[in-house]
Amino acid sequence: MPSTTVPRTGPGSDGPPRIALAPDGAPQWMADAIVAGGGHVVPLADAEALVWAAPHDPAALEAALTEAPHLTWVQLPFAGIEVFSDLLDEKPHLLRRLQREH
Repeated sequence: MPSTTVPRTGPGSDGPPRIALAPDGAPQWMADAIVAGGGHVVPLADAEALVWAAPHDPAALEAALTEAPHLTWVQLPFAGIEVFSDLLDEKPHLLRRLQREH
């Protein structure tokens, strides 16, 4: 469910971050958490980031990342992300944010 906050209009905007939640069928509590954290839930095509809710489907994440090469970060909100390691190795730009902050 999309949030009711106003989306950003550009990369330097002070608006809330535009975050896609995928795949379809992700739990509502994840969308609620994005909004509660100040984000704006948007379609993948309009997103700057992605919260991925399928811990056992790296092929579907790869398809989503191919569909949206403009994403700047992806959150895998679960333990056991090793099944995604090959995919993330191919997309190092998605990891830079984590490396800078930690």
